[in-house]
Amino acid sequence: MDKYNAFLTVAELKSFTKAGIVLGCTQSRVSRAIAEIEKECGVKLFERSSSVVVLTEEGTRLLPYAERLCGAYRELNQAISNMGTANKQRKLCLCSYIGGKQKYVNSYVSILNDYPHNTYVEVCGGMASVLLNKPRVQHEVYNDIDVTNALLFKALSDKRTAAQFIERVCDKHYDEVLFDECEEIFSKYFVKNSTRLYDLKQGYSFEGMEGEALIETAVAVYCKRKFGWNGNLQSVYKEASARQIRTFERGKAQLPAIAERLEGITVLNKDMCEVVAEYNRSNTAIFADPVYMEAFDNGLDVNLHTLGTAAAYGEGTPSYVHLLKLIATQSGEQEGSMFSGFIRLKGYFVLCGYRNPLTDFLLLRVSPDKAKWERRLIGAKHNLQSEEDNSKDKINEYVYIYDPRK
Repeated sequence: MDKYNAFLTVAELKSFTKAGIVLGCTQSRVSRAIAEIEKECGVKLFERSSSVVVLTEEGTRLLPYAERLCGAYRELNQAISNMGTANKQRKLCLCSYIGGKQKYVNSYVSILNDYPHNTYVEVCGGMASVLLNKPRVQHEVYNDIDVTNALLFKALSDKRTAAQFIERVCDKHYDEVLFDECEEIFSKYFVKNSTRLYDLKQGYSFEGMEGEALIETAVAVYCKRKFGWNGNLQSVYKEASARQIRTFERGKAQLPAIAERLEGITVLNKDMCEVVAEYNRSNTAIFADPVYMEAFDNGLDVNLHTLGTAAAYGEGTPSYVHLLKLIATQSGEQEGSMFSGFIRLKGYFVLCGYRNPLTDFLLLRVSPDKAKWERRLIGAKHNLQSEEDNSKDKINEYVYIYDPRK
């Protein structure tokens, strides 16, 4: 069957080299597959030249039969696959993402299901692995301060733009041409800010991105993340591996189900603390997965007056520290203390992170609502590389859960 798939791919791309890239094999292997069919049929299927490959009259006659044959074969494989997985729901994954929750998504969904809620909010959405795989509730909110992520989910949350997005992505091939196309769109719309995230260029706004501009940017964001390791937006093209090409092609198959799951959600592009304050309500579950602070091996002398000094707690932590300050909670009698101005949580709150003294101190020891907080081990997820001996170790990942019913 592979040889007829090769035949269809060469016919579509008009190139043996490009067909090899898409199929994840060498040009010579594609040529051998075509030669085998030509030998069986006793006719020439393609006219070859230095610039382009076109179907012969006999090749054109064979084309619809090959399409039906490969289509039937795909349906057969799908039916066989479904036989053994009738009772298993495949996890939805838009894009693997550094720090993403794919590995333990069932654990996070189970934790969220413990609390009845009609509103669900992801304040640091990323690629939203938890949202995509949890049961739908009445009102769902996706937020990400990174405007590229927010635009991607904005396009997918609307039925009309999602359909056009999927159609365009499915027409793309994982190659340098696509990479350069994405780079051109990024240079048109985006500029990097001081936190290494992207902002829209002057003249554009998140709310104003609609229609063609929204679809164009969303396709570029999705494809560019597929080029990067773990969702990073790399800026230099690297030769595609067969595995990357297969992953890109398989990802297309999940897009309709992902768009259906995201249809109608609210998509925001705001600071996460602003969103927490806005949706701090009963019957609401908030899931926060910000950039993690370091996991400290040694004790930390926690000084509440240095909470704003993120450098004391590791690189990339200002947003995490800011969020901790917000959710540590305060009571009305504490005016003038370090806790004044903090909010009192009204709904269910799940904070992802490593175990560290600062989080333990604020949430489990000094918070006025410390009895309502719980630290729970999720599992050993990340490989950390030691600077001393270059070895790699696993680090435990935790969630801090606030349950207002306690």
